[in-house]
Amino acid sequence: MRSDISTKVSLTVVAAFMTLLLALLAIVGKNSLDFAKAQAVSQQEASLRVAWDAVGGSDAVFVRDGDKLTAGSKVLNGDIATVDHVKDLVGGTMTIFLGDTRIATNVQKPDGSRGLGTTLAKGPVHDAVLDRGESYRGEAKVLGKPYFAAYDPIKDASGQVIGILYVGVAKADYFQPVYRQLIWLAVAGAVLAALGVAASVTVVRRQLSPLRDLRE
Repeated sequence: MRSDISTKVSLTVVAAFMTLLLALLAIVGKNSLDFAKAQAVSQQEASLRVAWDAVGGSDAVFVRDGDKLTAGSKVLNGDIATVDHVKDLVGGTMTIFLGDTRIATNVQKPDGSRGLGTTLAKGPVHDAVLDRGESYRGEAKVLGKPYFAAYDPIKDASGQVIGILYVGVAKADYFQPVYRQLIWLAVAGAVLAALGVAASVTVVRRQLSPLRDLRE
């Protein structure tokens, strides 16, 4: 009898600990991921300002001449030095588009090479920037991978959209520290739960010991 009661109480304690742990992980996880997302979006805005300065500033005169894009006297086609310099300064990735085509980028294709010559996929970003001439902020697929991204249209003197300036950071890069924290929290919670269950079982057995004496 005492054993049955001890087992039931122990299982109840285990269930309570696990429920509390899962609830804690869910709350902490959601808050941490939301905070990381907000930080990522904020960083992309700052990174885009750096990118604009690097290509000549938002007031620079951009010209499309056939397959060539210039900012003042600076040719942006193949301008790897600029995109890599911005990466060194603020991290993440940067791309200069001519129309919907990447002409300077440090975004990598699956084989590890730069995504030069690849095009912007159809979707919300394409519609906002190229079709409506608007900026885009938020999540986007970049060569098949999820990114936190910022896109601004590059316009010529007449206001026509002739390209795009992009910066972004892979979602995994921002979320990995959060995932590691959640794993450590889960491990710590499991250890504490095990210690708590062991302690509760010991206490229950001691409290139920009079029942054993009565039976004897």
